Amino acid sequence: MEEKMNAYEAMFLFKTKDAKEDWDGLVDHVGSLVSAASGNVKSATKWDEKKLAFDIKGQSRATYMLVYFDGPSTSVETLHQRCKLSDRVLRLLVVKDDGSGQEPVKEATAAAAESASTAIADTATEATAETAIQEAVTGDVVQEEEESDAVPEQGISDRESDEGSGA
Repeated sequence: MEEKMNAYEAMFLFKTKDAKEDWDGLVDHVGSLVSAASGNVKSATKWDEKKLAFDIKGQSRATYMLVYFDGPSTSVETLHQRCKLSDRVLRLLVVKDDGSGQEPVKEATAAAAESASTAIADTATEATAETAIQEAVTGDVVQEEEESDAVPEQGISDRESDEGSGA
């Protein structure tokens, strides 16, 4: 009986020195680790080098790689075991992919920024531009308050005090 293949998203952390010297070698290394765990790499994207919150294996900085792969449920445990034995992988995080993250994050961010900049160019007020940016990034529609009907809070209390005094 063939085991069901699940989609996974993995974040690998590598020594910055290794990433600068041999990025293609690291991509091949990840491919071999995933294959050895009965998985199949769909995509691998290099992320930036970042300062770590705490040292990992004596490293204060690391380069990140986002990998999408398919594999049976047992592949995650096997991948973790193999990464612990690897001197090239500093850390690994694997989560089951629900399909919402298939578009690479940098491309999604660029698309949201482009959409927001178009909306900003088409709008005259800063408030509308901020709303357009929020809508583009979150995908939510933001309701704007109508300024013509808005009465300052102080104006309401002034009216109430006028009405109370009989004026």
